[in-house]
Amino acid sequence: MMGGVKLEAAFLANHAEVHDGLAFVTGGFPEWWSVPATNTFQQVALVVVARLDRNEVGQTFTYEIIIERPDGTQQPVVYVASSRGQSPHSEAQPLLLLVPIAFSIDFRQLGLHRFLVNYEGETLGDVPFEVRLAVPKPPDAAKAQPTP
Repeated sequence: MMGGVKLEAAFLANHAEVHDGLAFVTGGFPEWWSVPATNTFQQVALVVVARLDRNEVGQTFTYEIIIERPDGTQQPVVYVASSRGQSPHSEAQPLLLLVPIAFSIDFRQLGLHRFLVNYEGETLGDVPFEVRLAVPKPPDAAKAQPTP
């Protein structure tokens, strides 16, 4: 287990970036992910928020993100390394490491999935979500009527 680093949060989003210690997120915390069909690649972002001990400032942490599909199979998706620079001025202020991870994933199955956040072979946390088919919008009734 890594020193004092603890997973504070992890969540799924459409897009995420970190600038000047702030997370900029679009479409965060979905309970489900809609796909037009199975076996289609989707661009997603996973945001990992870790709490560090003061002595871990400047260290690099490599996280492994694994997808667990409804049938129980697991597949590594991406590895990402990140570190935290300067320490806040106040000793009472928490040290957070914000890691936005963008990647493309093939959703092969419908149903409950989980992204696992691993560090050195240990699962620190998971992000459960459902993959479901997008329901096309019905055609507008006025447009569907033939003109006389």
